[in-house]
Amino acid sequence: MSTEFPTVPGGARLALKYVSKFPPSKEESTKKTDSGESGPRWLVLGCREGTTAIALASEYAVSVLGVDDDAEALMAARFFQQQARLKGSVQYRFMELDALDLPEHSFSAIISEGNQARIPLPRLVDLARSLLQNDGLLYLLDAVWLQRPVPTYVKDVWETVERPVHTLEEACEIVSGHGLKVRVTADETRALAAFYSGHIDAVRAAGKRPEYSSGEMKKILLKYKHEVDVYTRHKGKKWMGYGVIVAEKPSEQPQS
Repeated sequence: MSTEFPTVPGGARLALKYVSKFPPSKEESTKKTDSGESGPRWLVLGCREGTTAIALASEYAVSVLGVDDDAEALMAARFFQQQARLKGSVQYRFMELDALDLPEHSFSAIISEGNQARIPLPRLVDLARSLLQNDGLLYLLDAVWLQRPVPTYVKDVWETVERPVHTLEEACEIVSGHGLKVRVTADETRALAAFYSGHIDAVRAAGKRPEYSSGEMKKILLKYKHEVDVYTRHKGKKWMGYGVIVAEKPSEQPQS
């Protein structure tokens, strides 16, 4: 996977902005699991090239586990980790996001950036609830519709029937309905605007490079160019935004 293009709007800086405002409690961060193992305390779900996982371990003296189903991205993540000076520790594991082999109640914080296209939001929240300790926090950063109805030509770029995009209000209802308490919501659409506007020239330049001449890569590049064009040139930014939800697993939930 190329590291030329940032993989999520706002990147690690945006995630750290909300972690710094709503950090997991020290008690939960040091608490052992029911099995007595200490293990990683923070989980970055869909970590890609590891920038957020590395940023967390650079900023905080914590253990971070990054999981992803992209082996090439994880190779890049391990390389970047070797170059970083970390206060904490980072581990990576190859795992399907919808079939995580991780112990329940073992994390004090979970960060998910841009994963709605990979796993439906209700399923993602259920996974987070099962993996979080009581009072643990889910930091959810993802695409949201700014308004409805959404034109078909815009909707088809970002969502499928199996993986719909929600408004921020709808996403909050899903998070609450699946057992987490919403602590804060925020509109960070500016990060999405910067993400796409910064990619226009990069996408055009990439299309002229020889390593992108293969048929499969060309399809990926054309699809990405179409996404950028719809957002920047064809009024997609009128409907597509980016939102943040910080939600907590209530302490009254029993951990069995």
